[in-house]
Amino acid sequence: MAYLALMSDKDPTVVKNAFITDFDSGVKLNPYSAFFVLNAHFRSTCSKYPIIAFKKKESAHNFIHYYGGDIRDFDFALAVANNDLAVDAPVIERRKHQEIVRGKAIFAQKCHGNQPHCLPLKSHDAYSLQIFLDNRQSLSKSLLKQTINVPLEAKCLVCGMFVHKYPKWTTQIVTKNQENHFFDGVKDMMKFYYQPSLYHRNDTIDDFTHIFVSDYYTLEKIEARNAIFVSGSDVYGPMGYELIPFKNKADALEFSKAHKGKKILSFDAITPQIIWSLD
Repeated sequence: MAYLALMSDKDPTVVKNAFITDFDSGVKLNPYSAFFVLNAHFRSTCSKYPIIAFKKKESAHNFIHYYGGDIRDFDFALAVANNDLAVDAPVIERRKHQEIVRGKAIFAQKCHGNQPHCLPLKSHDAYSLQIFLDNRQSLSKSLLKQTINVPLEAKCLVCGMFVHKYPKWTTQIVTKNQENHFFDGVKDMMKFYYQPSLYHRNDTIDDFTHIFVSDYYTLEKIEARNAIFVSGSDVYGPMGYELIPFKNKADALEFSKAHKGKKILSFDAITPQIIWSLD
């Protein structure tokens, strides 16, 4: 409903051709024949205040028995979703940017820049690719250029994993000698930052001219020293417990509330003790 509200806000005619998905079966429904549950204690992926559709009124009542809420018709539910756009729209846009960045990587790696040559894709890969293709002409090119560009052969200096497989978690350290070190998460990067000698390097902290992390929501390349980090959340990276980076504190606070974060930290507040406690 949040997506439909956002689209209808830009073009009211889209409602005429809209369909809704039944929560139980995934079957497409005419929205005017569906039953909508509002005010339930149920977390949604995009909406702070979820609106859930059912084909049968009985199913809606069964859902309310466990999660609470009220049953409303489509017009009422859409009006509520429109009122919630100020909260939901930024979340939807962040998810869109995540899919665009992911779709761009799929396009480069599996299609080699040519759509007819794409390998068979799983449904979510195909979805991300389509979002990228639909938006690449109108996208702000600067957003795509600001992601960390990882060579296919680059391995994390700490754990040895191929970093390009984990674009959501990519971090990078640039040295005075213009060397680029890549890592599959903030945790491994900070292990190297504090003790390069453990990983057969003679670098010191003073040798690190740039330290980059990827904003969790947008994958934007940001200077780690200016970032905000959430620790102790229920979101895991490739190496388990992680410090989750954000460009701004508001996003960090929102994420922390949604994912049971324990602390919000600046870069300077990340100590070796905190890093090693994540293992």
